[in-house]
Amino acid sequence: MKQAFFVLTLISLIILTGFVKKDQDKCLHCKECYDTAWDDGYRTGYGTGTVNERYRITRSLIQLGKTDEELVHMIPTSYVELKDVREQLKLLRGYFEFEVSSYEKARELLKEGKSNEEIVEKTNLSFYELELVKQQLKQNNGKFKWEVNN
Repeated sequence: MKQAFFVLTLISLIILTGFVKKDQDKCLHCKECYDTAWDDGYRTGYGTGTVNERYRITRSLIQLGKTDEELVHMIPTSYVELKDVREQLKLLRGYFEFEVSSYEKARELLKEGKSNEEIVEKTNLSFYELELVKQQLKQNNGKFKWEVNN
């Protein structure tokens, strides 16, 4: 009985130490940790709300003229992530991939004649963001800022 308990404890300990990374929440400075932080747990390629919020904060600080060195010290990010942020902002004219996918889904639902409540529920946008989407589509003849002059 003692041997069985010892073996089970040993196996459990080995398994647990293989899955837990020490200080993982403090480390986002390498690509492996960045990929781990970006994973939403469902392998769909979209970040969690925490990651999305970090990207939005990073965008605001970049617009204020902060350098990469300042950003790494101000928010839990990495140089790899900052490079991704800057590339997305440049490519998508100030937007991120997770915003683009939500906005494009909202456009599809608007074309289908869905109500504001249905669109907000299906896209996880706020009513304010939905109004911004509608404004942008109206100003650009049904296109988004990142689609104009491409």
